[in-house]
Amino acid sequence: MGTGQMLLVMLAVILFSSILISMYANIDGQARVIERTVTLLQGQKIADRFFQKIETELIGGVRTFSEINSDYTSFTTTVTVHGNTFNVTCERAEYCDQNGNTPVGTTDFQLIEFSMWTINSYQDSVVVGTPSDPLQKVFADMEL
Repeated sequence: MGTGQMLLVMLAVILFSSILISMYANIDGQARVIERTVTLLQGQKIADRFFQKIETELIGGVRTFSEINSDYTSFTTTVTVHGNTFNVTCERAEYCDQNGNTPVGTTDFQLIEFSMWTINSYQDSVVVGTPSDPLQKVFADMEL
């Protein structure tokens, strides 16, 4: 084998190895994006689970409308899903109008807001809802 052929073989090896390294880096980047998205969706489902629990307790008569307010004010807990521990905080539980505006003089509606965070397997902090922009829902007093 001549020097020119050996040089071409070396250049081909370098080219293909750089293509492989680039491909694996892109795959890893996409895996991070997918895991972050799945973690965000899990957080939204956790908040929805709490919202459904509150609705069920109100409709089923397990708790009164005023008990919901007192039970969820300063509420914090952790929920583990697929190895991710979500630190859940109820940012606000207060009376509001039908649009979620506070403060108001009526006690016919309540605004409940949740935020949470977790650390995923890539050691990234994933925040679902923030204290300044939480996941929220307005509940109506059905005993009117």
